[in-house]
Amino acid sequence: MPKKLILLFCLISTLNSCVRIYYLNDYLFYENKYVVNYDFRFNGYYFSKDTIPELYNYQRNIAQDTVEAYGIRTIILYPNGRAFVNENTIWTGLRYNFHEMLGENSFEAAHRSFQNYLNFYNTKDFSKKKSGIWNWGGYSIDNDEIKIQYFANRIGNYTLIELIGEVTSSSGFLLSSKKEFLIGSKKQKITQINMQFDFFEHSIIPNPSNNYLDNLRIRNLKK
Repeated sequence: MPKKLILLFCLISTLNSCVRIYYLNDYLFYENKYVVNYDFRFNGYYFSKDTIPELYNYQRNIAQDTVEAYGIRTIILYPNGRAFVNENTIWTGLRYNFHEMLGENSFEAAHRSFQNYLNFYNTKDFSKKKSGIWNWGGYSIDNDEIKIQYFANRIGNYTLIELIGEVTSSSGFLLSSKKEFLIGSKKQKITQINMQFDFFEHSIIPNPSNNYLDNLRIRNLKK
């Protein structure tokens, strides 16, 4: 058994060392700065509603039965300018929802599923692993424009995503543009979006220092 554990640890360490993080020089928010111009709410997360019409109901396992699936996308903003962006939609009522099996198919169930994920995240230490950069980034606000950058997983490696939108209130913002820095190319994929994010109060959110991004040395990035 000890030999198997040692081999497993070596495998994980090797895979982590092979992971590459792209476009570090294009990341704008290495220095955390307090957002002073807006009275944003920080004791929770921001969410955007999403739906899929007539999706196959896997839980009932009846091919003829369709259901509209409800989900949310979430972003957490911190007072020091750090951001945590959960890129994937949290769906409910479907078998591929890996957070938990939920019979209820509603936005309320999607919130509970995301909150379970937050509880799990806070039990792990990601600060020294390259995978700890996943979903983490920063944001700024300038003349009602909000800009968010974060690192997303693409087939095991990480690339930079930039979101731009407009602040609509102290508890919401509307995102209108998404730019992805493509791995293996100098091109960028720009997509027009229309996603309103509203605030949801929640007592448990990830520790903003529990990420690999804060452990990167800027002098090693500016080569």
